[in-house]
Amino acid sequence: MGACQHPYARAHAPCPHPAAEGTSCCLWHSARVRKHDAYVPAVLAAADRTANGDLEGFRLAGLLWPGAQLAGRHLRDVDLRDAVLDGADFSGADFTGAVLRRASLKRTALGRATLSGASLVGANLLDADLRNADLRGADLSGASLLGADLRGADLTGAILAGVRWNDRTRLAAAVGLAVEPAGEDDDTRADLGSLLALAKRPDHEETALADDSGEREQTRTFAVPVPVVAARRRGGRPWAIAAAALVLASGSGLAAARWLPATLAKNAHADPATVLHARNDDLARQGEAYVLRIKELEGNAQALFDRRDRLEQDAQIAKDDGDRLRQALRQARGEAARLHGKDDRAALASMELERASSERDRLASALTRQARLADILANGVKRVETERATLAARVSELADASDRAALLQAEREQARRDLAQASAERDVQRTRAERLAEELVVTRNEISRYLARVNGSGLQDYLASDLDTLPLMPIAPGSPVALGGDYTITLRLDPAGKAGVINAALTLQRPAALATPDIAIVLYDRDRQPLRRIAYSFPHVDAGTPFASATTSIACDRFPAFARILVAPAIETAAR
Repeated sequence: MGACQHPYARAHAPCPHPAAEGTSCCLWHSARVRKHDAYVPAVLAAADRTANGDLEGFRLAGLLWPGAQLAGRHLRDVDLRDAVLDGADFSGADFTGAVLRRASLKRTALGRATLSGASLVGANLLDADLRNADLRGADLSGASLLGADLRGADLTGAILAGVRWNDRTRLAAAVGLAVEPAGEDDDTRADLGSLLALAKRPDHEETALADDSGEREQTRTFAVPVPVVAARRRGGRPWAIAAAALVLASGSGLAAARWLPATLAKNAHADPATVLHARNDDLARQGEAYVLRIKELEGNAQALFDRRDRLEQDAQIAKDDGDRLRQALRQARGEAARLHGKDDRAALASMELERASSERDRLASALTRQARLADILANGVKRVETERATLAARVSELADASDRAALLQAEREQARRDLAQASAERDVQRTRAERLAEELVVTRNEISRYLARVNGSGLQDYLASDLDTLPLMPIAPGSPVALGGDYTITLRLDPAGKAGVINAALTLQRPAALATPDIAIVLYDRDRQPLRRIAYSFPHVDAGTPFASATTSIACDRFPAFARILVAPAIETAAR
């Protein structure tokens, strides 16, 4: 097992952790090891203590560690996408170039942290402490800053498209918000202006107690307006634009259902990821148009509610007038009855009665019309509320589709990396298998020749067949190994000048009455696996000194650690 070979993006000392089995990286720098199991935080805390807080480049996607205490740690280029770190302490930590997409960082302490160039797309920073944080060049697209404290933070060059915030978001003394986005219209400038106003608000106003209206909790989104609003700004007819928006809202589901197959068929040669990315942009623009339409419909609904209230008040006044007129009519009828018989006063009373009857009929007709108008307005308000609920559901549906597309893209990229790594490992294993197959063929040939020689000489009964009963002697380069008994044998192994070559020197002393034996030497590696076999056979000489020696050079890819020496009587002795 070797050391971790993780390639750091910046100048950094080699990783001190050992490589995991089957890979060239340690378990912390390997994306193949899952990090969302319950035991991971305890092991990661131990690794943090061992590395003195240096967690640079760790692959921790999906980590579940709420309340983690990692203040001041080196977390550059760390992968924490989809991690749950609510309530953690990262004060003063260095997240340069880190990936925190869709991470849950609610109530997390990130004061004075360095997040320059970090990806915080879709991250949840609810009530997070980001005071004096360095967010230069960070991507905060779609992030939630509801109630976040960014006082004194540096947002120079940060991407804020789709950022959600409210009046509890603190931006006093924050820098990097003064530049307006190029090419935006009045709505975007107004939205950016509200952010700038929040940044310029005195700190004592931000920390004041929240009012009871709930406006401080109202979520606002920094988004680019759609062309429908731009057409209204350029002087288009309001009723025509409203009708177009209603048609768009009613037909958006069918258009969305037809768009994707048609686009995929039209762009069959294009990259699917590019097509999905373009579709996500279209869905985001549609969502923004729906949000603007909902706001406009809410304003119209409020105006209709006010008009209905006024009409109800007018109807009540008309009803009171009708009651008074009916009472006056009854009084007039009584007066006419009392004045019956007096021609002049009777005629006058009759005229007053006719006028009162006409006024009563007119008021009754007006009351009926106003009642019908109130019913029509009430039905219109109900239709507007139904349409608003439908549009809100559609916006939520489009947001879920965008999240799913982003997740599928991330999974596709991970699968590509895993495939490339698996292909490299397959090639290495194939090469090793071919080399082992060649060595096996050579070894089989050598064994066959040796067995043929032994069977031809009749020595098979004299040779030891169970190697495990023979002693296994350790070997060191240049140090002799001695074996005593009837025969004194000395073996020494030295590395040759060339790589993969070993020199073997054997010296044998025999008794004068015995013939020189045949000797076989089996070499083993540190795991006690056989590497090579060397066989020696000497001619029998009765005269002369009872010594024999031999020197051999063999090819071996690694230096042996153990050896077994097998001694068999000479052929001449066995033949007697």
